[in-house]
Amino acid sequence: MARPPRPKRHVGSDGTVTIAGKNPNGSGSTYFHQAKGRWVATYVDPNTGKRRTVTAATKGDAEARRTAKVAELIANRPTSVLGPHPTFDALAAGGSRRPPPASSAPTRCEATNRTCAGSPASWAPCA
Repeated sequence: MARPPRPKRHVGSDGTVTIAGKNPNGSGSTYFHQAKGRWVATYVDPNTGKRRTVTAATKGDAEARRTAKVAELIANRPTSVLGPHPTFDALAAGGSRRPPPASSAPTRCEATNRTCAGSPASWAPCA
C-alpha cells in the first residue's frame, strides 16, 4: 500500500514547520541556463546589497561556489573608519570627515530672470 502524500506544509514531531520546495528567504536560487548550458546560482552581495551570480557545470558545484563566494565576501567585509564597533564617543571625537558644503552659486530668479543669491526658499523679490 502506498503511503499518503506529504502536505506542502509539514509540522514535525518536534514542532518545526517545513515547507516543501521552498528555499529559506535570502538564500538565493539555482537554475539551469539553457543558452549557456550551465547552472547559475544567485546571491545577494552582503556588502553592497546587489544581486550577483556564479556559474558551474553542475548544480551542486554552482551552490558550493555561491556558498564559498558569500563566505569570502563576509570575511573580507570592509570595516568602518571608526572601527568594527564604533561608539558615540569615537564618533563625536572624530567628527564628520566630510568637507563643508560648497557655497551655492548665484542662480537666476524665475520671476524676474535676474541673478539672485541663496536658495529659492530664501529669495526675496529681486530689485
